[in-house]
Amino acid sequence: MSRPSSQGPETSGAETPEGPAADWAPVMPESTAAPGVAASHEASARSDTGVTPEAAVLAPARSDTRVTPEAAVLASAMLEARVAPEASVPASVAPGITAPSGAAPAGKPAVASGAPPVAAARRRPPKPRRILRRFAVATGVLSFVLIACAVALWAAVALHPYPVEDLHTRTGDSLRIHDSRGRLLREVVNAEGERSRWRALEDISPLVVQATIAVEDARFHQHPGVDARAVVRALAQAVRHGRVVSGASTLTMQLARRIHPHPRTLRGKLGEMLEALRLERAVDKHTLLEQYLNRAPYGAGAMGVEAASQRYFGKPGEHLSLAEAALLAGLPQAPT
Repeated sequence: MSRPSSQGPETSGAETPEGPAADWAPVMPESTAAPGVAASHEASARSDTGVTPEAAVLAPARSDTRVTPEAAVLASAMLEARVAPEASVPASVAPGITAPSGAAPAGKPAVASGAPPVAAARRRPPKPRRILRRFAVATGVLSFVLIACAVALWAAVALHPYPVEDLHTRTGDSLRIHDSRGRLLREVVNAEGERSRWRALEDISPLVVQATIAVEDARFHQHPGVDARAVVRALAQAVRHGRVVSGASTLTMQLARRIHPHPRTLRGKLGEMLEALRLERAVDKHTLLEQYLNRAPYGAGAMGVEAASQRYFGKPGEHLSLAEAALLAGLPQAPT
């Protein structure tokens, strides 16, 4: 009676239920298998899964084994040396690999944990703070420009007084011929071709004076020759409508233009303002009103309120009514 062989079943060419004999290898118990043999069997069993040797290092020998942080760092370094920065190991290929904390997501280069990004280091201040800073800078620059302009204007006005003798230079009166009863027979114009008769302010109707101030310059007694409110209003209207809607000329500025003519340009307007400031420092308001009412053009060749009163109403300026005074007050704006 033959004894059974202790060396196990024969493997000469028979097929096993698991597969052909060529692909079958005996599984050795853990207690008797050598470490090198077990590692080779495990590598050959996973050769068709596409796992790299670096991933195999992290693959647990047993299902209950966890990857230590040191092994995860080592595997990450090995993968970065072999794989492009944009690539990443899918979780389905090596399910046992756990990415270290702070690792970059798939498709992005890895950034060292704890290192602040460049954008964060150069972070701009919040938007409200930037707006306040720009507003402060703009306000400072504007204040400096305004102070410099004020100092230059003061120097131009105070250091260069207005020549008062120019106020005494005026056109001659026109020649008037009367009959024996005092009726006007003929009036001959002066050398400038104008009808003009100079009158003191006391000889002019107060109604004409009040009407002229109300129409031409309501703040005549408050401003120093240039009405700042009128200038701002004229600039705002010009910006809104894209053209000059109203002027900002005062009685003093018009008088300065009558004595020393300026071109109708921005530079000429600035010259009028400067000359009006100098004129206000040289004489009083009473003199300014007298000069204006005797130099303003009233149309039809009449220069001054007295000549206009004689031309339109046939009587002296001191005898004008309220309606006649109001009519004459509006003529210098459009004398033709």
